[in-house]
Amino acid sequence: MPRVTIAIPMFNESQFIRDSVLSALNQGFQDVEVVVYDNASTDGSVEEIEGLPSLKVVRHAENIGALNNFKHAFLSSESEYFMWLGAHDVISVNYVENAVSFLHENSDFTAAFSQCYRIDAAGKLERELTESYYDFTQDNVVERYLYSVFSLVNCTCVHSLFRRDSLNNFTWPVAPACDKVMLSHILSTGKMAFLKDSAYYRRYFDNRTGINDSARMKRIAGSTADVNLSYADLIKEYCNDFRRCFHSDNVSRELDIGALAIQAFLKKRYAADLK
Repeated sequence: MPRVTIAIPMFNESQFIRDSVLSALNQGFQDVEVVVYDNASTDGSVEEIEGLPSLKVVRHAENIGALNNFKHAFLSSESEYFMWLGAHDVISVNYVENAVSFLHENSDFTAAFSQCYRIDAAGKLERELTESYYDFTQDNVVERYLYSVFSLVNCTCVHSLFRRDSLNNFTWPVAPACDKVMLSHILSTGKMAFLKDSAYYRRYFDNRTGINDSARMKRIAGSTADVNLSYADLIKEYCNDFRRCFHSDNVSRELDIGALAIQAFLKKRYAADLK
């Protein structure tokens, strides 16, 4: 069994997937498996990476949705450490080595991210993505969870390397912004570090900024799914996850207060989408 799994969920990324895969395969840390989970791409993405040594490719017969593809990638792994790599993103050669070394030496941390940079479609470096950095080192675990709910906007750190058992009890809700719930859940098991001297390069596309809400929900749920996703689902699942994470450590009143705070904050944040 490999110590690290790098999973790359993919849908129609023929222009960038080879660079993404090569950055994962060329890690200085050797005990790594790299697996691409193709979500029924139609643009020749799989053909771009055929024949690359040591690469595994899992092909879905139909588009099962971005969330289910992420979920399938995680549940198919057994490694001690796990990460999702964006199919149009790349990582520095020491990304895994730095993260594994830090987590091995710091048992109170459950995840490690790197410096993060925004690149354009051509791979040109635009700027450091400082808005992706957060302080998730609070000793009080409930405080850390709630802080993540109230602060998370940019969720690039979902691409951190984390201990796979931090998601063992996650319920994978089918809801928009599920990555926020996922990150908070991970933080309920430990702190997150932001490391220097390694890098995550996230690619942005000007022509993708105008995607409408309906198309975004379809991307999450899948092309054949008949699911009407709403932010009300997100609020419900966030409150449920909070209660599940802390039910054994806190009295009912404390759980109620925390859940109500989450509910009130998210209702205000997504007010326009709840009407």
